[in-house]
Amino acid sequence: MAGTGLVDIDRQLAVDLAIGTALGWSFLTRMAALVVSVGVCCSPLRRLILMILPLGIAAATLAWSGHAAASEGDLALMRIGGDIVHLLVASTWLGALALFLALLSDPAG
Repeated sequence: MAGTGLVDIDRQLAVDLAIGTALGWSFLTRMAALVVSVGVCCSPLRRLILMILPLGIAAATLAWSGHAAASEGDLALMRIGGDIVHLLVASTWLGALALFLALLSDPAG
């Protein structure tokens, strides 16, 4: 956004933003959860139940990117909690919709 190339980024500022802000921690948590999910997906012990928790964590961290994260105090916790519940329910609904569409397209079913 500032017209700075990737090689010109101030590394100390990037580290400060990543570990010194809630949005930075949210991003790092999301990336770690997604790496764990990919690891589970690529492992021989591929189980859906093992992927649900890290994917739910990754979805929940998106709440810190929305309007609720701009609030302060106890109200902020309630808003972020509401956003987390909303994100998890919406993710579940979309996953169920994708499964339903897959079942509809199965000629053997």
